[in-house]
Amino acid sequence: MLPRKYRITNGIDFDRLFQKGDLRSHPLFYLKFLPNNLTYSRFGFAVGVKLFKKAVKRNRVKRLMRELIRLNIVKIRSGYDIIVGAKSQKLYGIKYLEAEKLLLLFLSNNKFLK
Repeated sequence: MLPRKYRITNGIDFDRLFQKGDLRSHPLFYLKFLPNNLTYSRFGFAVGVKLFKKAVKRNRVKRLMRELIRLNIVKIRSGYDIIVGAKSQKLYGIKYLEAEKLLLLFLSNNKFLK
């Protein structure tokens, strides 16, 4: 589980990120991010009801994204609040290693890796 210190838990922070955050997009993921004044980055995860009608599928995709971030948190630059969101239904059936490769490539292309 992603430690609480690295999670965005406040609804106000989510709203601020969705309204004012910069957007980076990939066919499977999107990132909304804003700098925070902390020495570490915090993460939130979003999977829309329009993408997956069933909560079981939404929760599985969120668990996959959380695990991707948890295992690679030391590689990610600090000082940002980041929402990782799902954009495609392909994320439901994807294998962990393939998703990790795609997410790390996406993060490195957007200069979020150290």
